Amino acid sequence: MIENPKYYSNGKLLITGEYLILKGALALAMPVKYGQSLKLINNNSKGFVWEAQVLDKNWFHCKFDLSNWTILESNNEEKAIYLQNILKIAGKLNPSFKNKLSAKKAISKINFDINWGLGSSSSLISNISYLSETNPFHLHFVLSNGSGYDIACARTQSPILYKIDQQKPIIKEVVFDPEYQSQLNFLYLGKKQDTTKSVNKFLQKGKDYIAESRSISEISKEVLSAKKIEDFNYLVCEHNLLLSSVLKTKNLKDEYFSSFEGEVKPLGAWGGDFALIASSWDRQHIKKYFQQKGFSTLIPFDEMKLIEK
Repeated sequence: MIENPKYYSNGKLLITGEYLILKGALALAMPVKYGQSLKLINNNSKGFVWEAQVLDKNWFHCKFDLSNWTILESNNEEKAIYLQNILKIAGKLNPSFKNKLSAKKAISKINFDINWGLGSSSSLISNISYLSETNPFHLHFVLSNGSGYDIACARTQSPILYKIDQQKPIIKEVVFDPEYQSQLNFLYLGKKQDTTKSVNKFLQKGKDYIAESRSISEISKEVLSAKKIEDFNYLVCEHNLLLSSVLKTKNLKDEYFSSFEGEVKPLGAWGGDFALIASSWDRQHIKKYFQQKGFSTLIPFDEMKLIEK
């Protein structure tokens, strides 16, 4: 048995199917090269200590009394309670988990800006699942109303088609390596969204969206076979129009980037994390356009995607 193993889970991006994935729509998602590692080391003090770093800088620490998961100290109460909840549930799923943590310190390292919304929570849940030897989806679905696509991405090495069927995740690894990928970029919109709140708000609508989910499922499949940027942009436009109608919100491009030649597609929880930019403009032209609009973080598709190991 390997002593003090190190675990790693990928971050994620949801390319198609946002929101309607919760109603059974087929979605296209991709793991990204950014993610989170977790290592357990020996610790002299009593109890269990958790330390987290973001981009190699100390970010969060917490200490627990393992007898009842009491928080003894932390530098952020909200984060400590969130972590405590995950650990408690993992402990219920595997009662021997506590024994593994006695006189130990967990060191977690996130290699991306925590505000980017690339899966700091899902990669954390995946890593704790590794550590506790529990099923990551079981852990996720106790904690969240989310679809779980992010948990799937945490553990896959390629893009996936993902859907929920009778409350069970269906995962199919696919190839999403388009010839026009040099014309795809990811733009950070600067407002990290609370996915849980966005999901709950959507679910409160109480609608089935059967027809809309079928349409999104077809778009998700057609995106994989799109040969040209024009074909891809047509599908993105259709996707945006459908989601705008479902969510009763304005199209992001129409509202903020109407003069842009190409498509702007919100990803995940609409409104603040990343958007997918698809355009025949050269990258410098695209970068200048969005900088003039106040957005400076533009990441090329081939610099975001996970390179299969």
